[in-house]
Amino acid sequence: MRYSDRAYCAVALAAVILAAFLAEPRPAKAATVGVITAGGTPVVDIASTGLFSAGEITVLYPQGATPTLVDALGEPLFDAVLAYSNGAFDDPAGLGDVLADFVDAGGGVVLATFCFATSAQYRIGGRIVEEVGYSPFVPEDELGTAPGTFAWPPPTPCHPLFDGIDEAPTYLWYSTFGKPALNCPDGGCDPQQPEAVVLAWTDGGDTLAASNAAGTVMAVNIHANVNTVYNQAATRMFANALWIVAHGGVADCNGNGTPDNCDIKQATSADCQSNGIPDECEIEAGSADDCNGDGVPDACEITAGTADDCNDNGIPDVCEIDQNSGAPDGPFYCTSECAPDCNDNGVPDGCEPTEPGTCDCNGNGIADGDDIAGPTSDDCNGDGRPDECEMAIAVLESIDYRTVAGLTIPDAATVEDTIVVADAGMIADVEVEVDITHSWVRDLTMTLQHGDVAVLLVAARGGGGQNFDGTVFDDEASESVADGSAPFAGAYRPEESLEAFDSADQAGDWTLVITDAMAPDDGVLNEWTLHLEIESEGTLDCNGNDVLDECDIAGTTSSDVNGNEVPDDCEEDCNYNGVPDGVDVAEGTSPDCNGNGRPDECDRRDDPSLDCNDNLVLDECDIAQGTSLDLNGDGLPDECDRPCICGDLSGDGFVELDDFATFAVCYLATPTYLPPDCTPESYLCADFNGDGTVNLPDFATFSVIFRLLPDNANCNW
Repeated sequence: MRYSDRAYCAVALAAVILAAFLAEPRPAKAATVGVITAGGTPVVDIASTGLFSAGEITVLYPQGATPTLVDALGEPLFDAVLAYSNGAFDDPAGLGDVLADFVDAGGGVVLATFCFATSAQYRIGGRIVEEVGYSPFVPEDELGTAPGTFAWPPPTPCHPLFDGIDEAPTYLWYSTFGKPALNCPDGGCDPQQPEAVVLAWTDGGDTLAASNAAGTVMAVNIHANVNTVYNQAATRMFANALWIVAHGGVADCNGNGTPDNCDIKQATSADCQSNGIPDECEIEAGSADDCNGDGVPDACEITAGTADDCNDNGIPDVCEIDQNSGAPDGPFYCTSECAPDCNDNGVPDGCEPTEPGTCDCNGNGIADGDDIAGPTSDDCNGDGRPDECEMAIAVLESIDYRTVAGLTIPDAATVEDTIVVADAGMIADVEVEVDITHSWVRDLTMTLQHGDVAVLLVAARGGGGQNFDGTVFDDEASESVADGSAPFAGAYRPEESLEAFDSADQAGDWTLVITDAMAPDDGVLNEWTLHLEIESEGTLDCNGNDVLDECDIAGTTSSDVNGNEVPDDCEEDCNYNGVPDGVDVAEGTSPDCNGNGRPDECDRRDDPSLDCNDNLVLDECDIAQGTSLDLNGDGLPDECDRPCICGDLSGDGFVELDDFATFAVCYLATPTYLPPDCTPESYLCADFNGDGTVNLPDFATFSVIFRLLPDNANCNW
């Protein structure tokens, strides 16, 4: 198995020449490497790759004694070691135990060449290969193909093991070069939790390179073809493996099972800063900010010019201005310690001229500070802004439009339901809530359409689960519908952003389109609700007296008897008594028995049916206060909804002996106790005078009716 000294010299010379060939040195922190070799100079000259300097590499010869890799305090002496068996280790098992201890202490190990030979004399032993979780391979007596052919490209060509390698490394299998097995529990790897990840094979399926799950031990089961020119790609592969284990394994910051550099190369992750870190990891880790929550690091938006940073402090301007600002370039996201924007132009004041008095919010040619000091403007609340600049504001109004559809969703068909919004208004936010009964929700795709805009809410999600149970599609939700599961109760981000509707006019048709992709499961759209937030002009001077409302109330120009922070003279006076309704109610000058904030007389005037017995008390209050009964529970006083006429207690259209018998039973009853033969409806019919009880006057009335009507006479006269 050994080579001649001449072969070693040829290899070493070729390795020196190799430095010019190998490019793309990986920028990284310095790392120290130990090369453990038995039988002469190692084939691989690690320093020639440029990934490690010569001063960072120490060659160890484990012949006669096993090298020490961990100090007395349990700290690793190197960041990584390469165990390269080109000759017999004196104590393979002892060396394997030391290597396992080294991994436990935080070091990384690369096992190469004859470490997995069929000959026990040359291969590694001990804990590093005998215990699951260390080496991805274990030695096996089965020989590999001689010579082998590298299967190129490898399954994951963007893996860092193959950095700088553009062609298949050439190598040889020797007579004792083993075909190692994967190091997995009970001889088989669990696909869900692999202990070994294979990175390269021969064309014949022999294992060539692998990593353990933690990325702390890698096996490179190849030997450079020294019978020709020394193979540069093999050299780089050994160096790459050392670099990986020296730096804690392959980076997979988003935990999707794909190395970060592969995510970036395959465009499954963006890297707007070209620093090798997927953007989503920088945001989550806090190494870059995403103050507006759009999934793009702030630094990238500033560099790309999609976000302004007028003061070059690395924070987009929209994240420095208070979120309640009425400036036109919003929305703004700052919630504390915000930069002032005194003229509401969307630019932090610090980016504008810094001379005193440069802000002129009312456009009168006088700086705001001079206006107030003059005083040509009042500042009643002392916030440093002229009051007239605060009078008009943009306010948001939330409106819900709900439809109870009860619409069948047939198999393999598309159905639509439309809500018509009559009033105009600029949209600031849209949310959609749906309630759907369906036994296989993955069949469903839902889209919301308004005007010429269509937004996909959900497409074939939820597997074989059932129903959308009050599901709210909301751009601000913490979880995407793609990650949710049926019945999707709660709020989820839709497949596409509902921001597509922002700034449009709300008026017109809003259509929910539902497609059931396949049989045999159909369903029902029970109901859905359109939540719209509309931006409209409001005012902080509701009574138009040129005094801010808060100053009206704080002073003596307006009262706020009901404490709702609205001057009383701005509130409704529905009974036209010169007193605001809230004051009427608060001071008890008008009753408000149902607690809706309006005097009862206004409710009765606007809807006379609310006082069916005309006793000047709302029906619901009659019932609640016990001044009227509601035995049948229909929400109306019993005297208003007598269910029969002229003593026909049985409801058959005639007054007969059975009605007399029923009356007799009800006569002996009370409203709180009705025997089985006296239903609430019968009791109401028997209470002719409507006083709430069936008593002697009612008996007298019923007797007259019963005597006057001939037998079987029709009662409907």
